[in-house]
Amino acid sequence: MTDQPIAPPKRRNWFARHPKTSIFLAFILLIAIGLFAFDTIAKRRLAARIDAIRAKGEPTCVDDLKKLKRPGPNSLPEVLALAEKTAKVPLGDKTDKLHIVGTAMRQKTGCRMPQDEIDTMRWFLDQVKSERTAMHEAMHRSRGTLDIPWGTSRDNMRIQVLDAMSAYRALMKLHLLEALYATEISNAKEAGDLLIDYRYVLEAPGDDATLLVMLIQFAGQSMYLDQIERTINRSGLLPSDLMSLQTVVASLDNMQAFSKMLCAERVYFLDNLDPFYRDTIGVSLFIGAPGILALDAGVGLDSYAKYAEACDTKGPGLARRFRSIQAGHANLPWYSVISKMVLAPLDGAANLWLRKIGTQRAMLVALAAERYRLDNNRWPTTPNELVPKYLAAIPLDPIDDQPIRYAIIPEGIKVWTISGDDADQDNGGDIRRLEPSETGKRPTDFGWLLLNPDLRGRECSPPTPTTAPTTTTQRKP
Repeated sequence: MTDQPIAPPKRRNWFARHPKTSIFLAFILLIAIGLFAFDTIAKRRLAARIDAIRAKGEPTCVDDLKKLKRPGPNSLPEVLALAEKTAKVPLGDKTDKLHIVGTAMRQKTGCRMPQDEIDTMRWFLDQVKSERTAMHEAMHRSRGTLDIPWGTSRDNMRIQVLDAMSAYRALMKLHLLEALYATEISNAKEAGDLLIDYRYVLEAPGDDATLLVMLIQFAGQSMYLDQIERTINRSGLLPSDLMSLQTVVASLDNMQAFSKMLCAERVYFLDNLDPFYRDTIGVSLFIGAPGILALDAGVGLDSYAKYAEACDTKGPGLARRFRSIQAGHANLPWYSVISKMVLAPLDGAANLWLRKIGTQRAMLVALAAERYRLDNNRWPTTPNELVPKYLAAIPLDPIDDQPIRYAIIPEGIKVWTISGDDADQDNGGDIRRLEPSETGKRPTDFGWLLLNPDLRGRECSPPTPTTAPTTTTQRKP
């Protein structure tokens, strides 16, 4: 028997020798391909949405915001530099006696300020007299807008805005302190001029105000309306100044301002997500969420669009539209991590915006009622008596689209919006304007109280609860 040559074993490739590993690697490859495809499709869809926004002429990047700057002379940088210089004056032990700029507590509306606090205001204003003179000269020379130093799209915009707003806050406080001092020394004409000129300050943020800028602007507007009420209740205002202030206050009721804020805030939102949703796949795979951030950005853009549509829709129902949007935010998709963080403060700002509109409209009625009182030596029984001579129409409460609440009380009149609790349960307007702020209780409604002439400029007395109305024009809705 002859020996047969033994054939060498047939060599199998690596995949045949490692079938389980091969199957696992093939599975991983399919997942990677699927993730890459999902990532690419999600980002392309987001890019298409951003292109659609850009096609409507709305800003989508920092460079677009820079183009919104109004051309022409701009005196605001000079004004802000002067205002910031006044904020550096050392106050020492005078801080607790200085209102607005310092920490002194405001008195009840209509109360005469203690003499030592008036002297402290005079001292501070004397310290910054040259800066104030130059500031007002610049303000009357030309208007201007706040120059927010936007950097490249990767810069931290919030930090830059905070730096820019510190001088703006100093300007608001200084201007209102001047008006308060003129009020306390019974210079009604100067107080009126300063309050009218405050329009320059209110218009400063311009068309590229982000949420942070608008919140600071809200605070300044609230202080402004508060000072108007206090000036009327302390020294009074001339009829011509009351008319001019109605024009200024009416100009604040501008829904387009909120829409423009949404546009600027949307740029900030996209700016923060830009490194992720524009990355081809590396960063997304690294964090384990390919395409998820693009989907997240899409959810945020949807909410910005809904708020903008709610603002642009004419007619009543603004609060209802806002509430509907906010209810939807409670059921956002699980992947909307960044959108949820961004939309929470936006919802709060929308509610503050409604309150701001309500208090502005209440002030319009209050100013008209004061003009009526000067002409007729009595308060109007209802706001209907103000139309058409003092008001073109009775403004509506943005919360429920009912006429702004108005009531005659023993001390004078109250005008309010129900924006504090979305209801008018007691029909009395719990605005707490006769109680000092240190009582710690927050009002449930927001508005203004104008005192009868014999109560203006009185000595401060112990806290007085806001009186229930003797006459009201609005029943429980």
